[in-house]
Amino acid sequence: MKAHASAAVVPAVAMLLAWLLGYAISYLLSRDRYKAALITSLWLFLVTAFGPVSTSINAWVLFGIPLAKPTVLLTVWGLALLAGTLAILRTRADLRPLNRLAIVVGAGLFVVPLWTIARFEVTSNRTATTVNCTYSDDMDFASAIPDSAPDIYFICLDRYASNSSLRDYFDYDNSAFTDHLSSRGFYVAQESYSNYVMTLQSLSATLSMRYIDCLTSLMGNDSVNRLPLFFMLEDYRVWRFLKAKGYLFIHAGTRFHVTAHNPNADINYNVEQLPEFTRMYLETTMAAPVLSKLRVLDDNRAEKYKRVNHNFARLMAVPDTPGPKFVFGHFLIPHEPYVFDSNGGFVDSDAEAARSARDNYVGQLEYTNKRVLELVDAILQKSRKPPVIIVQSDEGPYPAGTKAAEFKWESATRDECREKTRILNAMYLPGIDPAVFHPSMTPVNTFRLVFNQYFGTNYEILPDECFAYYDLFHLYRFVPITDRVR
Repeated sequence: MKAHASAAVVPAVAMLLAWLLGYAISYLLSRDRYKAALITSLWLFLVTAFGPVSTSINAWVLFGIPLAKPTVLLTVWGLALLAGTLAILRTRADLRPLNRLAIVVGAGLFVVPLWTIARFEVTSNRTATTVNCTYSDDMDFASAIPDSAPDIYFICLDRYASNSSLRDYFDYDNSAFTDHLSSRGFYVAQESYSNYVMTLQSLSATLSMRYIDCLTSLMGNDSVNRLPLFFMLEDYRVWRFLKAKGYLFIHAGTRFHVTAHNPNADINYNVEQLPEFTRMYLETTMAAPVLSKLRVLDDNRAEKYKRVNHNFARLMAVPDTPGPKFVFGHFLIPHEPYVFDSNGGFVDSDAEAARSARDNYVGQLEYTNKRVLELVDAILQKSRKPPVIIVQSDEGPYPAGTKAAEFKWESATRDECREKTRILNAMYLPGIDPAVFHPSMTPVNTFRLVFNQYFGTNYEILPDECFAYYDLFHLYRFVPITDRVR
């Protein structure tokens, strides 16, 4: 879901009120409008510079003390505020030139972000009109919903590798989990791979039921603009098709703003959180450590731990909801940060750092397996009619070095391509002839197959292909890597 300019209103109003309050207090202390203005400007500058400075000195250590440690930096910043305030109060110098400079600097700090937001809004509105290529070709909205129409659950597990990848690159045997799925009636496509190497592109293709090469002609080979992909994950073919047939649309989201909330859904599941822009702003201020202690701001790790467990619990109760339902649940597991051990215990950042990348990934994957099996069993047991359940990954984990912005996927090795694209793909399609499945089926055909089998559509089953983007500066210059993946 794309951010809107209105998200900046609350922080802007809060900043204005803080400035007015600061000015009022400063004036009472100084009885001089120039001194009051400078003291207020100093306060606001130091308060909002806290986060960027903390980030920039994150690795600095003095006498064995990390300088970016919140208590250390808060002490230094507090002393700077006190010293600066006292210096301004006691000075007898003419402060009008400094005030004029502060006005110019402040105006620049205000105008530049305002111009960036305005330009973004104009660009995003223009981009929104270009993405209907993703669902306009052969959609069937007219036919009535069949009496036997099943509930449809699409559970996306981010960066969940295939059994072959887990064996080859993590020295881990995951067959017990997939065997459990098979025993419940799932078809596990053991040779499946993603259609793209990035979540935005891969999920967009799955939910729009087609390859997204149309974006190359719209955006050009050299574009870094992700807005078309944001729109595609908000407004896609699958929900439109099912909503037109009377389905309730339930969305279980992530912290990732694109899938945190879907305005087209009838019901959104997520933990309560501050708006993303407000959160990002607060995290740059001196208030961040205090708000974190008060749990107004959860860190990313604690928030992820809470959200994953919350959303699994909510989805386990969905079968009790009457009427046909389409459920999309996006889970950032086994995606990092690794906040779960194999039993569901919380892993803090120190514990993660002490473990190998392999152990962190496998531990979180094992907990993922337990929660998925619990969810699948709850859905199967509670559903009034046999449901469709899709448990699928959008991509595999990034091999070492391939996540860098300058990495060129065009020159990726066969192993790098396989580790990134080989995925879990398990489908429970009751009453369907097993002949419709094949081991290397890919996500772009998932809902083409489902709709053909349960709604009488005649969507063409597309060739199973895999594409990488050239690099992060050329998102729509697609590189075919199917031969390296198979």
